[in-house]
Amino acid sequence: MQTISPLANQSKDAINKAADAAEHGIHSAQITSSRLVHTAANEAADIKDSIQSLLDKAGDQAQTLMMQGRERLNDASRLVRERVTQASDFAVGYTKDEPVKALLLGAAAGALLMGLVSKTSRARN
Repeated sequence: MQTISPLANQSKDAINKAADAAEHGIHSAQITSSRLVHTAANEAADIKDSIQSLLDKAGDQAQTLMMQGRERLNDASRLVRERVTQASDFAVGYTKDEPVKALLLGAAAGALLMGLVSKTSRARN
């Protein structure tokens, strides 16, 4: 029995060493996986922040373009109003200065329009 006892002790020691090595390996794997999860979470947060930054910039640019478009539209509208006012003022001034000519021009323009309308309606029929 004494020969079995040293062999049993050696087996027991080998099993304990294998168990310790397995436990150490499991612990190392847990630490490594924890680090990987932490790294992946940090990278995901960085990507999320980058995407949010890009979306914010795109939103700011869209708002800037919209404001510029609105300003250009307002400028064009103001310019048209000014030109219409100038034309109206000119027509009123011309009518006051040359009432007979203005009346004849108005009558000629009306006659021309009536001729065009008449000709267009005949062409359709």
